[in-house]
Amino acid sequence: GAPDAGLLAAGIIAILIGLVVAWFLYVRAMGKTGQPWGAKIVGVKVIDERTGAPIGFGRAFGRTLFASFISGNIFFLGYLWMLWDDKKQTWQDKVVNSVVVKT
Repeated sequence: GAPDAGLLAAGIIAILIGLVVAWFLYVRAMGKTGQPWGAKIVGVKVIDERTGAPIGFGRAFGRTLFASFISGNIFFLGYLWMLWDDKKQTWQDKVVNSVVVKT
């Protein structure tokens, strides 16, 4: 039979809400502690380049947006930039003045 449009719409809305919540928790963790889930597992931390403190929610939000839309769209050059940068910064790190350090 034909799928129920109401159930389909509810499923799509539930998926979108779940993605937004997961993204928010990721950005909040990066801003508050410098360590989202994956960073904590591999032992790295995102900190302010000048103070060494966590970067805060606003800068973590900007860093994540920049990484999502810019760094990966030009042959992943924004991510690869750290290979030849003196401070080992990606483009999103340069935009918000952050560095990634080992913990």
